[in-house]
Formats: sequence, structure tokens, C-alpha cells
Amino acid sequence: SMREFIGQLRESNDTVVQHCPVISTDCHILYSFLQQMLPSQQVITISNLRSMLQADKTNFLLTDTSEIIPLLTILSAKGLILFISNKRNPDESWIVLQKNMLLQRVAGVLFAPKSFGEYHALASNIGAVPITRITECFPDLDAHMLVEFLSQLKLCHLVDSTLKIVDASQTLPDLTRDSAGGGYSLFFPSLVNLARPDSFDPASFNTKGSFGWLMRTKEEYQFFHNRFLHVLMLTLMNICGPTEIMCNPQLKSLNRQCRVWSTGICWNSKEGVTILVDVVEQFRSL
Repeated sequence: SMREFIGQLRESNDTVVQHCPVISTDCHILYSFLQQMLPSQQVITISNLRSMLQADKTNFLLTDTSEIIPLLTILSAKGLILFISNKRNPDESWIVLQKNMLLQRVAGVLFAPKSFGEYHALASNIGAVPITRITECFPDLDAHMLVEFLSQLKLCHLVDSTLKIVDASQTLPDLTRDSAGGGYSLFFPSLVNLARPDSFDPASFNTKGSFGWLMRTKEEYQFFHNRFLHVLMLTLMNICGPTEIMCNPQLKSLNRQCRVWSTGICWNSKEGVTILVDVVEQFRSL
């Protein structure tokens, strides 16, 4: 009945409210301060923010880093800002105030078509962009901040010179040189420019002991968007654990390695099972 439905809705609302981060008065005042005092700033550090708060005598705001971070974390969870924590030096954590503006600026360079004036030949055919090339394009932005910004928005993975995925959220390495002596890169699935190898044709997996599933768009003119495939590939790489992206077709398909191409990914699990995910039929079936 309608009365039972309203009762269930009220209980659901109570549950949501109980589990949502509480927006305190301090959060409101801090967010208002950020909007009023820094309308043109895109990125600042906690150190910069503390200096401004200490200089402003009209607001009764907290100025200690350990007290500011929880407020910024709540504002970031609400989508009002993007807070990027620097575990090695909390005072140098970053606050992205204009997330959309910064994303448009960075994406306009990284994903610009060749016919655009903003186009830079940054990525290799496997979608790896060296950090050094990115810093050349954005000399006014901190390299660690850019890596965390793009990673948190599910645009890329940080990889070392051997194309092994690095967890940048746990530790921020020296991006100029890795343990192998080379430099780090950002892997963007949407920049991969490789055709699917013939050996990874889905038809070749229709053998005894194989099984799978198919997801297809419902309407004739619906397609899987590139952004969907992009995020899917990044997520699958996290699922299959510490992986190495194979770019040399002569390399054997070793355990914990994966092959990527412009429309799919294939890897071997720890149990020796081969998993293939591919978008076929002109982006209409997965």
C-alpha cells in the first residue's frame, strides 16, 4: 500500500542520512572562504590555505593541518572540491578548487585530435605518455598533483619504465627516475592505437573448456562509449593485480601480464585462466 511505501521510504532516508558525512558549520565556512577568497585559483596547497586563513581575522576557522584535512576530505567526498592527499608531507597536499576548468585544460592537450592546434604527439602506440612530456606541457603544475588528479578521475594508471602499474596513492615516487633507471609514464587506454591481434580473436576462444557472456546494446543506434571502455580497462587492470602491459608481440603471454589494444584487454589469472574482454560489432557488443 501507499502507507507501507512511505514508511519504507522514510526508513531508507534515515539510513542514508546516518551514513552520509556530516557537513558541519566549519565545512560551510571553509567552503565559503574558498569560493570568496580564491575565485580564480585552480589549485592550492594546504600550506597556502593556512597562510590565508591566518591572515584573515574575520573568520573563526581552524588553521591546523590536522584539523583542516578532515574538512577538506568531506568537501571532496561531496564533490565540491577535489582533495589530493600528500602522505609524505601533509602541508603540501593539494586542493583542486576548479576541477572542471583544470580537467578541460589538461584533457584539451592530452586528447586533442591531430587536426587541432592544441595537439601534441605525446603518447606511444600503447597509450603511454612520459611524465616528462606532460610536465613540459604544464610547467606551472606540480607533476605529482597531475598524476593523482588524472588517476582519481579514472583517466589513467601510473606505470614505470617496464610498463608495470604503480600504485601512486600509496606512495608518491620520484617521477624523474624509477628503480630500473627509466622514467615513469601515464597509461591512457583511450590513447592506445593498436589493432586487436589475430590470436586474440574472440572466435578463437570458442573451444572446449571455454565459456563467456555477451552484453549488447538494446537499440540499433546505441553504442558503448569510448569512456565506458576506458574506465572498464582501468578497472580490470586493478582486478588482475600488479600487471605489466605487453607491447612487444614477440613476448610470451606470461602470468600477471596483460595485452591491450584499442578495443579490449586480455590477461592470465594466477590460476592460469585466460580472460578476454573485447568490444566488437562496431562498439555494440561486449
